[in-house]
Amino acid sequence: MKIAIASDHAGFELKKYFIQLLKESDSTIEIVDMGPDLYDKDDDYPVYIKKVAEYISQNDNPEEYRGIIIGGSGQGENICANKYKNVRSVLIYCNDMISNHNMAKVTRQHNDANVISFGARFIEQCNAFDVLQTWLAEKFTGDPRHVRRLSKLEN
Repeated sequence: MKIAIASDHAGFELKKYFIQLLKESDSTIEIVDMGPDLYDKDDDYPVYIKKVAEYISQNDNPEEYRGIIIGGSGQGENICANKYKNVRSVLIYCNDMISNHNMAKVTRQHNDANVISFGARFIEQCNAFDVLQTWLAEKFTGDPRHVRRLSKLEN
């Protein structure tokens, strides 16, 4: 699996944490860091998030390509990513782990989400990584009703 990842200043530490743990946990994952490379308190998230969205838009196979985007709330990042064709971005932003794990599962099973957005100011790092692992492991069911609904989103 190839994972594109980006953040703004508010998500910079969580991005570094994710990259480190992903490299340690699964040697088959290829991580594509879309920035920023250095912390800049004045950066603007669309600059980095659009790189992930463009990457996913061009490689629309959620079993092979996924995106991770991180900001303060994750909201703006999620909005930005969802403006791109073939991107289905979902938002995780709280410490209610039962809800987050269920949401991570459903967004993959039903929505075939290919990008996950985190609100770094609203979730602890260890909880965020647990949810990320759940999301990465989950598969789209391919159920006809979900395929039909996704088709309607594309049209």
